[in-house]
Parts: sequence; C-alpha cells; structure tokens
Amino acid sequence: MRCLPFSSLLLAASAAAATPAPVSIGTARGLQALFVAEAGEVEVLEKAGANPPGHYFHPLSMPGGPLTELFPADHVHHRGLFWAWRQVLVDGKPAANSWLMTGLKFRSMGVSRSHDGTRLEAVGRWRVDGDEVLEERLSARVTGTTMTLDLGLTPLVPGLSLGGSPDDKGYGGLSLRLVHSDRLRFEGGGRVVAPAVGPVAAGPDVRMTWDAGTPVPVVAVRMACTADGAPVTMWVLRREHSMQNCVWPGPQPVSLPMGRTVRLGLKLVVEP
Repeated sequence: MRCLPFSSLLLAASAAAATPAPVSIGTARGLQALFVAEAGEVEVLEKAGANPPGHYFHPLSMPGGPLTELFPADHVHHRGLFWAWRQVLVDGKPAANSWLMTGLKFRSMGVSRSHDGTRLEAVGRWRVDGDEVLEERLSARVTGTTMTLDLGLTPLVPGLSLGGSPDDKGYGGLSLRLVHSDRLRFEGGGRVVAPAVGPVAAGPDVRMTWDAGTPVPVVAVRMACTADGAPVTMWVLRREHSMQNCVWPGPQPVSLPMGRTVRLGLKLVVEP
C-alpha cells in the first residue's frame, strides 16, 4: 500500500490537548470502519486498572448495523478490531501488558486519511516507565466489503520481546470482537472447525457465520492474517462471549531485533 500524503495530518494529542478525534474510512453502501487513535479516559477501564488503549477500529459496520463490540462487560479490554499482547518484555523481564493495557501507555503520533475516505495511515508509540519502547505504523484500506491492514512493529529499545498469553490459550496478535460471538460457527479450509481452549489449526482463512435467526447485518465474516508475509494458520476461536484471534507469536515470546520491523497483515471480507 503506497504512503498517503500527510497534508491532512491530525496531530496527536499532547498532555495539554484534547484526545484525537476518531477517523472513519469506507463507503456509504459498504463496510465502514471507525479508527480510534487514542481512546481517552474510559470509566470501565479505569475501574479495571487499565490505561486508555489506542490504534483500534470500532465500530466496523454495514448499513444494517454494527459488527463489533467495544469494552464489553465480560472482557472490558476487548476493543472491536485490535492487536495486543499479554507479554511485553524488556531484556527477558515482564515490562507491560498491551492486552490489558497495564504498565503501558499509548500515544498517537498522527493519522492521515486519503481524499476519497477509503484509506488511512497512522503512527503510534508504546511508552513503558517513561520510555518509548515500540512504534506502530499502520496502513488500512476499505474497498466495498473488504478491509486490509498492514501493521509494522519497530522496537525502539534493545531487548524487546512480545508474546501471547503464557498459558495453554496462547492468544495474542490481531483480534476481532464480533457481535453475538456466543452464536458463531467456524469454517477453515472448507471444513467445520470446532473452537477449543487452546489454538486450533484452521488454515490461513477462517469464515465465521452466526446461528440462524441471529440479528446481524451480514451473512458471514472472513478473516485471514499474515506475519512477515507468511500465513498465520493457528487460531484461538470462541463460541462464547469473547474475541477471535489469529495467533502470533503464541505463548513463547519472540524477540524484536533493533533495526528490523515485524509486519503483520490482515484481510477481512464481509459477506452481505
């Protein structure tokens, strides 16, 4: 995806400025995605001891209504379409948790949107103990009922590692909290995929549908992810009030070497 001119740059909020306004991309008759650069103060997160998150999309919606949920009571840290990790380590020691937004503060550095309103680029940074440790560079595009993301993660300090939940669940990375997630069914590689406690091998593309009679504005949502260009084939799938996650890197943390950017990709296709 080519870079957009930053002539319409929306400057990130400083300590004395207001929270940046959300930015919408998409088309009136297709998929709409509202990008939140910084959430600002959210009471339900404050009660959970969490810092305000940034760089997520909510709502994803179609003309018939929303497809995602934000800060639901069962998992207040879920935030529409988002990316996060339970383990943020520096020199092998736990430093923060970007999933629960503890020990870490997110700062938007700016957002730009294309003139036709279908693409955006955004930059943000993670701050731990007053030090900036990682930079996110995001490119997103919505065309009709398809959304694509390219996310670059660049370490700003040596010894930085990311990992999913350090248990048999292993979730972490690109995640999607859909409406009525307790009524979802899953297919991968042309076969039915049963959700499980831990990651399941579902292939590079998962199709999600709802039980008959569920009040949703679409038939299905397809999701595919990549890590440094390679398909992600392990998934955490839930038929309960929860999110769906293409697992990267899993419970074992991976190092982010200085001078190198890890690239995560996502393609989301909505079937009206």
